[in-house]
Amino acid sequence: HLVLSALACGGVAVWLGLSLVAGSGSGGGFYFQLMEGMGWQPAPGFLERSFKEPFRGWFVRSRWMVLPMLLAIAVPGVVGVWLGWRRFPRVTVALALAWLLGVGVIVGFGINKARYVAHTQWIPLFFWTAGVGWLAREGARRAAALTPGVGFAAALAAAGLAVLAAARGALSLAEVPAVVAPGAEFVLLWVAVVVLAAALAGRPGRPGATARLTAALVVTALAAPLFAGGLRAKDRGLHKVYYANYSAALLAPWLKENLADDRAVLLPRTHIDYLVGIGSPQLVLYSGFEVETAEELAAEMRRQGVRYAVYTFRREPDDPSERFYYRLHNMRVVDFFQSGGPVPGFRHVASLPLPSELERLPVQIYELDPPLEEASARHEERGKAQVAGGGGGGYPPPDVAEGRAAPEAFDPDAASAR
Repeated sequence: HLVLSALACGGVAVWLGLSLVAGSGSGGGFYFQLMEGMGWQPAPGFLERSFKEPFRGWFVRSRWMVLPMLLAIAVPGVVGVWLGWRRFPRVTVALALAWLLGVGVIVGFGINKARYVAHTQWIPLFFWTAGVGWLAREGARRAAALTPGVGFAAALAAAGLAVLAAARGALSLAEVPAVVAPGAEFVLLWVAVVVLAAALAGRPGRPGATARLTAALVVTALAAPLFAGGLRAKDRGLHKVYYANYSAALLAPWLKENLADDRAVLLPRTHIDYLVGIGSPQLVLYSGFEVETAEELAAEMRRQGVRYAVYTFRREPDDPSERFYYRLHNMRVVDFFQSGGPVPGFRHVASLPLPSELERLPVQIYELDPPLEEASARHEERGKAQVAGGGGGGYPPPDVAEGRAAPEAFDPDAASAR
């Protein structure tokens, strides 16, 4: 098994080695560049995240919930590991080592991101589920020896806990901007668990039915926060997929209509290229401009023949990896245009507001002031051609001006959904 494991890791080792030989920024070598940019700082907070993500629904910071949280997570988890050690010790050790190695690598790389938990989070969930199952069986066996009145009271208390957990989960989902109706998924999961609890309890009147029902309801109460927490995380992830680059969806049609043969400097080049087919060399990145002031940026843009500068929203960096990307993409320069106000060497030409519910700053578009001479002459000729052809004033879309068929109307919502 050790030999096979080493062979399985050989591909990753070769990939890292080749990428380092090829140069920084390619393949696995980029992670070493990232670590260097972050000052080789580990991320011990990822250890906390490795428990927080799989048990998100139980993981709270409220003082009065700390003890229930620890009991609900730690007790079944420890019992599950104990069961594994008794029944399949080699596999338990292998899983524990896999978890420690996987989490340790990410802690060492210093990248505290939720997505890196994906490859290890099933391991604590596996042991937690095993522990919950064993505790439920043992609890049902012991509860069967109770008097009927005490057993019925225990069943009522368990039902109350289950309902309380379901209500808390539903309320937590109501706080999240719904993208895929997580509430409906939560109801379906809840119905499935209730059906399972009824099946485990068996026919009323059978020996131990009340005890089994009590155990099933306790399991339901423990699982409900996990369902809700997982659905919250899923919906937030999908919200990011749909709307994180909504600025690019608004900017793309403007560039399609107004850029013509000119050039622009911006951040989301690959998104614009995907949406409307405009990429390098017309679109350049801020990382290519080593400047300190807006005046220096204007002079360098003029030298390189770049007419427009575009601001698209990016949140403030709050961890070492985000600060690295902030420096890598030279976002300090992007911030010159954040407010939409006067900027030396530029004039403001367009502001594209995002939907208010996204709570993000609008896209801001600036032009060199005075504009590039060749660009002004080119657009003047295009305007004359459009007027001669019976069109209105202003700059025509480049496809129309060059005699090609006009493109279909661009729909940012459809593009975002795609």
